[in-house]
Amino acid sequence: MPLLVYFLCVAAFGVVLTSAAYPVAGPALGLEYHKLLFRCLELGGLVCVFAWMHLIGARGLGAWGWSPPLAARMRDLGAGWALGVMTLAVVVGGLIAFGARGAGALPGLGPAIVLVLKGLTVGFAVAVVEELWFRGALLTALAGSGGERRWRAAAWTSILFAAVHFIRPDRPVAAHEVGWWSAPVVLAGSFGRFADPGILDTALALVAAGGLLAIVRIHTGSVALCIGIHAGWVNAIYVARKLTALRAEHPASALAGDYDGVVGWFAAAVFALTALILHRRLGRRARGGPPPGLGPAVDEPSSARLGAHR
Repeated sequence: MPLLVYFLCVAAFGVVLTSAAYPVAGPALGLEYHKLLFRCLELGGLVCVFAWMHLIGARGLGAWGWSPPLAARMRDLGAGWALGVMTLAVVVGGLIAFGARGAGALPGLGPAIVLVLKGLTVGFAVAVVEELWFRGALLTALAGSGGERRWRAAAWTSILFAAVHFIRPDRPVAAHEVGWWSAPVVLAGSFGRFADPGILDTALALVAAGGLLAIVRIHTGSVALCIGIHAGWVNAIYVARKLTALRAEHPASALAGDYDGVVGWFAAAVFALTALILHRRLGRRARGGPPPGLGPAVDEPSSARLGAHR
């Protein structure tokens, strides 16, 4: 029930804010109506989960998995990014080995640097918003004040994380068509992809990816690690899609998925295996001490736990 109320509040926030903001800023700034709606929904997701956390007493940066010292969290970001890039390198390398993607020509040094920097920018822009939302706040809110429902929360956030990737408007709305009814109509028509069985491979891969990130957050308490991992994935996918091409005619192309030509059945297997390894490794670290929870990250860089085991 709390989750249903949360999503109703997010939808209402997005619809009202879009209806109020578009006539004022939309045409002047050249914003497309459906894109503004989804930005408002993302903002609503963060605002409403912030209010939810406040109501249950989960306040301060520690409740979001980000706490001082800053140097430790920055090291978490770097270590997470490296793990994310390595994970996707395995995925892309496997797809090339199977023949699902073909390697293209390497760019010169200048274009390569620009490509990587663009990938970094896109990766961290996406990761900061989505990880603060899903693994930072929503996981904490669903887990309960003592984290007793943390694994149920991990399952729900992983499913929701996958689901939001397929919520897209069925058609853009022209400026002259916009009315007070447009926002709810566009939102209601944004769930059509869920009827497509072709999304199953990517959906399972995204659920596995969300589960991996939830495991890291629960065991380490650090959302910075999750942001780094997620940013590394997006960065690697961005670069890989520029430097390689999907070989749609090859039988192995089914391993790559239709969503972006990378995240499909093979990625699902890699994410699931990585999640299992991290769960076992980080779980051993917690044995004999306090149970893993969702409290603030400790002063020691949480990234140190990724390599520590007994």
